[in-house]
Amino acid sequence: MLKLPSRFLLFAACALALAGAAATALAQAPGTPQLAGVQFTLKLRENFQIPAPQEPGTVQPVLTPAPVAPGFIVLKDDPNIPNNEFRNWSDNIYFDFQDPAHRRVFFLSDPHGRTWQDSDLTPYGVSLTQIIGDPRSVYLPELYPVTQYVAGGQPGAGIATYLAYSDIDTLPPGTPITSLGGQPFSFDLREQCGEQVPEPIVVRDLPFRVQPGFLVLTEVDPTNETIAQDNSKWSDVVYFRPAAGGGPATQAVLISDSRPAGTPERGIVDSDLSPVGLHVYDVLEGNTVYKKEALPTLYAATDPAGVAANYRVFSDAEGLIISVIDWTTLGNVVRFRFRAENPDPNCPSERTQLTASSQVFGVFNPNYGPIGQADIPSLLPAGQQDSFFDVFFDVDLSMLPPSAMTTMDMTPFTGPGGTAARPAAFQIASAGCPPDDHWNGNVDIVWNDPAGGGGHVNKHFGTLQVCPGHGNSYIHVITGCSGTSTVTINVPSSCTGFTVKLVNNDKTPAPSPLPPGWDGLICVSADASVPFGTTCCFTVDVVCGGQTATIDMCATTCDWSVNPPGTPTDPALQFSVNLREDFHIPASRQEQAQVVQLPPVEPGFVVLKDIPTLSNQDPQGWSDIVAFQPNPAGSRALFLSDPPGGHFTDADLAPYGLSIAQIVGGNAVYLAEGRVNRYVAEHGTTKGSATYFIYSDVDTLLPGTPLQGQSFSVELSEPSDPNEVIVHVNLPVPVQPGFVVLLDDSTGASEAALEDTTKWSDIVFYPPAAGAPPQAILISDHGNAAGGENGMNSTDLEPLGLSIFDVLEGNTIYLKEKVPTIYRPANATAGAVARYAIFSDASESGVPRSGTGAFGIRSIIPNPTLASARIDFSIPKAGRIRIDIYDLAGQRVSTPADGRWSAGPHSVVWSGRRDDGRALRSGAYFAKLAWEGKTATRMVFMVK
Repeated sequence: MLKLPSRFLLFAACALALAGAAATALAQAPGTPQLAGVQFTLKLRENFQIPAPQEPGTVQPVLTPAPVAPGFIVLKDDPNIPNNEFRNWSDNIYFDFQDPAHRRVFFLSDPHGRTWQDSDLTPYGVSLTQIIGDPRSVYLPELYPVTQYVAGGQPGAGIATYLAYSDIDTLPPGTPITSLGGQPFSFDLREQCGEQVPEPIVVRDLPFRVQPGFLVLTEVDPTNETIAQDNSKWSDVVYFRPAAGGGPATQAVLISDSRPAGTPERGIVDSDLSPVGLHVYDVLEGNTVYKKEALPTLYAATDPAGVAANYRVFSDAEGLIISVIDWTTLGNVVRFRFRAENPDPNCPSERTQLTASSQVFGVFNPNYGPIGQADIPSLLPAGQQDSFFDVFFDVDLSMLPPSAMTTMDMTPFTGPGGTAARPAAFQIASAGCPPDDHWNGNVDIVWNDPAGGGGHVNKHFGTLQVCPGHGNSYIHVITGCSGTSTVTINVPSSCTGFTVKLVNNDKTPAPSPLPPGWDGLICVSADASVPFGTTCCFTVDVVCGGQTATIDMCATTCDWSVNPPGTPTDPALQFSVNLREDFHIPASRQEQAQVVQLPPVEPGFVVLKDIPTLSNQDPQGWSDIVAFQPNPAGSRALFLSDPPGGHFTDADLAPYGLSIAQIVGGNAVYLAEGRVNRYVAEHGTTKGSATYFIYSDVDTLLPGTPLQGQSFSVELSEPSDPNEVIVHVNLPVPVQPGFVVLLDDSTGASEAALEDTTKWSDIVFYPPAAGAPPQAILISDHGNAAGGENGMNSTDLEPLGLSIFDVLEGNTIYLKEKVPTIYRPANATAGAVARYAIFSDASESGVPRSGTGAFGIRSIIPNPTLASARIDFSIPKAGRIRIDIYDLAGQRVSTPADGRWSAGPHSVVWSGRRDDGRALRSGAYFAKLAWEGKTATRMVFMVK
């Protein structure tokens, strides 16, 4: 007798049992589990993209957890029509006869616009005759949102529950059913006012019977299936509910998120749907359309014959919207305006807090700094007088990221210190190119209300000036996308003659897709046929990780083809000239006109303005004038200072053959007056290039004079330091910019003697405020190896971004050094006097000084930087130091210094790159100095 191992005997027993179960299956209902005690529930669904013009021709099977009986389940549109009339069939559930394991199930959708044919079933090895002729076939009325079928329960069999989610013949949800008398209609659904828990469910009877299903309002773009089915982003669900027992829908039910007040948004969950007997899965698997929420959300449900129901759904859309975001530059201040608006025509809005931040120009960039915060009161419903609220913030330019650099093909340029500066050609008022002082940047706005609602919006806006037929204009843009991104440029048909494209910083075409962290240029040009004064506004859409950000741009044509004043007429000629006012400044008398001989240059005028907010044509805002005039030797630059205590009149200009009308109507450039005014006059390859450094005394007030009616007294004292650290003292009110130079006793009184820098002991610098607190800065020489003094040189001034020439040509007075040196500038108009007591070391004895330096980062030069930068710092005693560079996200990118250093001032050069040598993108970074448990930081800007 052959003996088999027990495991083989067990297998044989199981095989016999399954064979018996298969024989039993012949008499069991389709889908009945073949093993006693087995119980399961299986969900079956049609294709996601519904309503669909045609369900897929080949359906992938679903596997049951255990073997089941084969056969057919037929879902019928009308239960009153005989089963064998397959024109009434909607969908088929086929438990596969040909599957040896008896586990495959196919959910077969009816063909669109016709009845079933054998060809629809051939791919699955069955026919219509086979279904009709099988006595076990089950016929059920199709229900919405789910048809439930239970199979089994007989002796020796299990029990299975099947949930069949069909799209009811692919009509869009809410479509009028014309065969049942449906006609076109319009219908409004409105939420109740206020955030309530639970949120009231709104039920309204429909005028006609419509297709069952769901309309889901989402907070995001629902075109992607994964995004659409994220119920945490659902705001509201409209359920077209069938009458009891199934069939067409007779009601529209509006179901809203009912989160507790003050809790985060959570979308729509099962608890929101359970009062109407639904689950989230019912919506996911049903006849569902997804729409981006709006106020109102418009939805048209249309049948193939064009019969439509037009729905308007008024949800609360989380309260306010920000309908206006714009800004205007006023001198050194940018005025932002934001309009908060209640779009709901029925309900008042919640009280809301708004926070605005600035960003560098581009997309997907971090916040740079705050713009402001405001409380928005409750606003009345839309259409009423108090349904909106305007918020204004005035922000100094120094508190914002640098405006995006703009350039043009014919004039490459950089400003002082490597920072981007607009060329003079952009500022020729008479030639149709007025100064474009728009701040090119981004605004990010977030708002929240006590009920937990809120929103987030941003605007990226820049402007360009374009000369028709004269090359390209560019604006620098930074993308902060961590992955690749795609770009779409949308130029409206009204921008005839304009061309917009994206290029790299070297002007080569930008790659597609853009690499992570790409920065480059938006390039705009205009055909010669485009009239001057034409404005083209367009958008640039950047998609990063499924999220879209839009850059708004406006380009305006003007004529910069006229040569700027002071441009050399010889195309091969390039030169640089310093222009300065009368030496004896500040002056109480009219300063004498200064004349500098030049080679032949373009005639015209450069006007310095001490009140930038006044119109260029208003001489009350003029401070100084440089007139470029022809003469027998070529040309000359005539430097005219405004009269003391007043502004230019025709009488002041008449001695030079000039008038105000002549300047206003001529080839003139207008610049905001500063301590040093850099003006570049050039025009492509057709003319030469000249750079003018115009040193004005800023209206002849003594340096350090109070500009407001408040007197004060301060002391400036050198510390005991062998390296003479720079001392900063804050002042109570703004003062006149300029310099006070302390001289040793051997210095004479002549101009040449005063300007002998080897005899300078100390300098007090009063910097322009530019948004920072007013200060007086004491700068001393570094001494020599023997401990004596060397006078002053540009090395002493470099940490402040200055040079000796700035002092020589600036608003400067010279005083004999004493202990202390007392300096008392007075503002007679404002009735204010400042008293400065300057305690310098007054020592030329050659005795070495004692002491140590202060701790901190003294300067970063240049800043902003195009590449590398020098970091100047000091420590009071020897020890281990570390300098790290961080980006705005707090990530360390480089460590320029890490080691033990001696006491005193030091410098280290940062390459402007990551430690691994990779380049860094444009933006703001932080330098952090650490020593003996102390830290100091300073911001540095990288401009590419």
